[in-house]
Amino acid sequence: MILRSRGRDGPGAAAPAQEQEAPMTKVVRCACGLHLRDTDETQLIARVQQHAREAHDLDLNAEQVRAMMEIEQE
Repeated sequence: MILRSRGRDGPGAAAPAQEQEAPMTKVVRCACGLHLRDTDETQLIARVQQHAREAHDLDLNAEQVRAMMEIEQE
């Protein structure tokens, strides 16, 4: 005899819909007091690199910027 469950957890039940997580906001805090934040890491890197060049005459690569990033806690 084969028992089949007709409940939500039985075989053939649809997998629960995964909840979409809100994108994480990342922030880079510059020593000069400027805080740059974005949910798009690529855009944040570009903005930090631009700020570093214009305000501090520094050329930062993407890995250097990633090392400065923090996940912003809400």
